[in-house]
Amino acid sequence: MAENEDKRNDERNTTRSRAAANAKEGAAAPEAQAGEVPTQYATTYPVVTEGVHNTEFILSEANGHRSRDNAYLADPITIVAGTPLQKTAAATTDRPATYVVATTGANTQALALYSGKSVPVDGLRIAVLARDAEVNLRLINWGAMSEAEKVIGITTLATQGIICRI
Repeated sequence: MAENEDKRNDERNTTRSRAAANAKEGAAAPEAQAGEVPTQYATTYPVVTEGVHNTEFILSEANGHRSRDNAYLADPITIVAGTPLQKTAAATTDRPATYVVATTGANTQALALYSGKSVPVDGLRIAVLARDAEVNLRLINWGAMSEAEKVIGITTLATQGIICRI
């Protein structure tokens, strides 16, 4: 027991002697430096905010690909994942259903799964969430829609089986 106490006292004395030696050299003891960064090492970094990732807003989907549809968006267009879309034409044998960005909540029929930019003449082909899914309401990109239009859009999506969760 006495040996353990002697060892502890030796360790304390060694720490104190190191701190005293550092003080003589002009360096602060490690305890005094805690939480302080010398100005020559201090760096400020800009705040970087990450955008929404593709399909990040999906909480759950139906089995297989039942929740998804292929979509064609005419040129010129730039889409962000989670943007509400309106179906304007049914699919044909050589082209998927045509969609445009929904301007009102009542026109919201699907959500863009992927971000993209159209190619001149070819437009943009992406997958959309069209039915039977749960999504994170905070990650839907409503654009310039008012709060009232958003509520209508949430209700319209619910008729498609797309439930918005908070």
